[in-house]
Amino acid sequence: MTPVNQYDAKPDGPSRTASTRTTPVGRDSFGYQLNYVAHSARLFLERRLRAHGASFATWRTLELLAQRGPMIQGELAETLGVRGPTATRGLDRLVSEGLVRRRRLSTDRRKAEITLTETGARLHERLAGVIEEANAALAYGIPRQDLDTLRALLDLVCRNAEEEPDRQVAAEP
Repeated sequence: MTPVNQYDAKPDGPSRTASTRTTPVGRDSFGYQLNYVAHSARLFLERRLRAHGASFATWRTLELLAQRGPMIQGELAETLGVRGPTATRGLDRLVSEGLVRRRRLSTDRRKAEITLTETGARLHERLAGVIEEANAALAYGIPRQDLDTLRALLDLVCRNAEEEPDRQVAAEP
């Protein structure tokens, strides 16, 4: 038998041909759909925020600082899931716009405390309303109980993705 693709024949296990595959792949797969939904929601939020002169990256930074208070730049970058240079450029922009303040703790640019300014706090408050309305629009027509179930399931997906278990998981349709 000639393998259909790189996943069909594995030297350490049984082969899986397109005709015996039990789970969808590509555009019909759970991972693809999850990624597509996240991408669509992100673009939706970007459009809403852009109408108020902000970006999703700005919102995430302001929200994190509003929730946690002052943060060390490296910790902020890690929490946002961005590399140091990306965080530095973004923070340079936010500092120049007067939204955050950077206080150097050493000569290392990563060792700086980042805080919201009053201007940043006011923008955060305004954007929080925009995000709240956008979230309501995204959830339109979904009953509260279903939203609670969806959140619980998404939390489970995140835990599964973060844990990278060594267990073999049987494919389910």
